Amino acid sequence: MEFFKLKKDIKILSMIFTVIFIAAFSLTSTAAVNPLSKTDRLFRYGESSLRVGSLGGEVGVTDSTNALNGTKLSLGIDAFLSDETEFIRFQVDNAGKIKKDRKGRPRILVTNVTKKTTSFKRNAIILKPKKTKKKPVEFALTEPFFAATDFRHTNILVLHIDSDKDNKADKFPTYFIKDIKYRTIKLPKKYGVTITKKKGKKKKEKIGVAGVFFNKAKFPVITTYADLVTEGKILLVQVLEVPNAIIDLPQPLKVKDGWVAVGPPVNISTFTTLIDTTAPTSLDNATLSVPIFTDVVSALGISDSDIAVFRNKGSKLKTMVSISDTVSIDTITGIAKIKNVKELGTYQALGKLSGVSKSLPVITSLKARSKSNGNVEIKYTVVDVDGDKPDIKIEYRTNPSVDGSSGWKTIKTINNVKPSAKKAHKFTWKSKSDIGKAAGYFQIRVTPIKTINGKSVRGVFRTSETFRIETSKGAPKAPDKLKAKVKNDPDNEIDADGKDTNPPQVSLSWNKPSGNVAGYNVYRQARFRNGVEDTFKVIKTINDSSTTSYKDNSDNGTLTTSFLEAYYTVTAFDSSGKESKFAKPLSVASIVFGSYYYYGK
Repeated sequence: MEFFKLKKDIKILSMIFTVIFIAAFSLTSTAAVNPLSKTDRLFRYGESSLRVGSLGGEVGVTDSTNALNGTKLSLGIDAFLSDETEFIRFQVDNAGKIKKDRKGRPRILVTNVTKKTTSFKRNAIILKPKKTKKKPVEFALTEPFFAATDFRHTNILVLHIDSDKDNKADKFPTYFIKDIKYRTIKLPKKYGVTITKKKGKKKKEKIGVAGVFFNKAKFPVITTYADLVTEGKILLVQVLEVPNAIIDLPQPLKVKDGWVAVGPPVNISTFTTLIDTTAPTSLDNATLSVPIFTDVVSALGISDSDIAVFRNKGSKLKTMVSISDTVSIDTITGIAKIKNVKELGTYQALGKLSGVSKSLPVITSLKARSKSNGNVEIKYTVVDVDGDKPDIKIEYRTNPSVDGSSGWKTIKTINNVKPSAKKAHKFTWKSKSDIGKAAGYFQIRVTPIKTINGKSVRGVFRTSETFRIETSKGAPKAPDKLKAKVKNDPDNEIDADGKDTNPPQVSLSWNKPSGNVAGYNVYRQARFRNGVEDTFKVIKTINDSSTTSYKDNSDNGTLTTSFLEAYYTVTAFDSSGKESKFAKPLSVASIVFGSYYYYGK
């Protein structure tokens, strides 16, 4: 592979000294204090985001309170990046020793260079060993440069592990980085910057550009949030800053004549934190699944054969991508799957309806904030590209569970609301009139409703983050001394369906607070291997005050996949239903196995 196309070695020499004197960013995260504060939220970009390398991966929306639930972008080998060399910020082969932290957990990776190391990489520069009589420079090669200011989620550690002793990597555990420190090591051999020049079909490698060699270098000591894999041999250590494939909810677009929207618009885009390179502008051999609102299809009397998927061309949905051999429509599961996706942009399921051209209204933003008197200030924006005035249905639920369809009760339906992308509508929910005096956690959902062809159909809803209402005194105290322990299964793999064969388990325990306690609610917000929970939701209600532990695992049906980070908290409730405040949350992480992919900003 040709990394540089420079005619003079002096240009390479200038690059060497640029690397030598650039300082690296190294940020350490802080512990969570309040699970609903901005600093404690899961770091995310859009609805869901995936940092993905050349071996592919999958990003999806798996939160059932999200209107894009069921959306999935699957990327095969080289479907996103055919060459990720420029995104590798640090790399070394046959070198890396795992140590335990102060709590005895294997979470420290000490990188170095051994006699078996064939090369190491810092940003765009590759260094290889060479026997030479030339004296090395007197100073050490410094640490690599990282462009992102949020180091923790933007630069990711990937280990290439040989677990079956065939000297080939077969597992790729991936980690968020908690901290990086550097130490100066003495190299066992002299290392020089390497370039490969191509003349016709032949390639010629030169080690030691401009006669510069190093025998000292600064190498990272990396601390992770999850346990490092101790089984198998580390063949390669990488810290990467590869781009994102992003799924989010865009502004709605106009549809073609004779068609109506029967699902939400889904936007696929890319993003990179690096300034010296660009994110991919297309895909190759990707598969995209987009949601279909089955209730809308049923209400309008549209058959499966009359549903197609369109892609935007400018501000309109013009390009039909529904070809029989590449698209499958399933109105039972509510998913349209498109194969061989190459273009970025907005995709949406449409249904054929003669003489009609209508899009669905979209709630593009929603915020809910409670006050001490029990009133909840709700702000939302609704957009309708047809200029129609939809009705707005506002709902609430208490103890919001992971089942996004359960527990909702109507507060009010507001008729003929004027849509606007810029001006937010405000509504005050006087909660005491519906729930009386209360102490607990709630969620708001806002759904636009529109008349199409004489039928009332719902548009694209949005749900709020979980928030607290406390107008009643005497709620129990929050449980204390919450503890969490993650158990990883070393035999876990990702099967052909993209599922964990042996998911991790999180064991939680806490102390019962004093006073009247009838039970507990266990809350979680996680960034899974291929999906994000949008806010804290109840994964388990325990109606027994003496049970002060819970196992979040596949046996209980609450944890079926590995995760890069997760926050857990617990509340206590009394016999009248009053719920305590959150216990101090805990942040934990599991080992994530799979292909060369991971979440980021």
